[in-house]
Amino acid sequence: MRTPAAYALSRFNLKGSKYFSYWLTSTQIISPSLIVIPVYFIMKTFGLLDTYLALIVTHLAFCIPFTTWIFKAFLDSIPNEIEEAALLDGCSRIQALFKVIMPIAAPGVVAVSVFSFIVSWQEFIFAVTLTFREPMRTLPVGMSLFLGEYRVMWGWVMAGATLAVLPVIIVFLYLQKYIIMGLTAGAIKR
Repeated sequence: MRTPAAYALSRFNLKGSKYFSYWLTSTQIISPSLIVIPVYFIMKTFGLLDTYLALIVTHLAFCIPFTTWIFKAFLDSIPNEIEEAALLDGCSRIQALFKVIMPIAAPGVVAVSVFSFIVSWQEFIFAVTLTFREPMRTLPVGMSLFLGEYRVMWGWVMAGATLAVLPVIIVFLYLQKYIIMGLTAGAIKR
């Protein structure tokens, strides 16, 4: 979803696109704790409490605006001339996007995907509010159960923290080259 939105914001002079970009960044100002109760009631109304779909929809709603903004900055760094050459060679806009722009933008896709993964992996407040049964709990919520009122099971907390950070480290080490390329390319001003 972020790719077409970022592409449209980057390549087309749409009325209101400047304000839409501001709106995308302003979503990061709002704390999840401010809207967790309305999200709870929305999920309750649709019968999605204690389901994976509730967590997926909520995480997407919070990750997509910011990653769209980051990906737009990356697409802005790709010269328009490359796309214009593809259009002159007979590609449609969609073909130019997927056959020319996306291969160039692969580091940006990796960077925003890893960012989304890390944000969703460590998210706590929605997971603790929207899930009730033990099998539905995420790792951060499960780790919070090791902290009691009078006792903290430090061994379990450290083991859980190690398990929580291992996938992030593995993903980062495996994709480090693309992440750094993606983050730095989007920051270069033309």
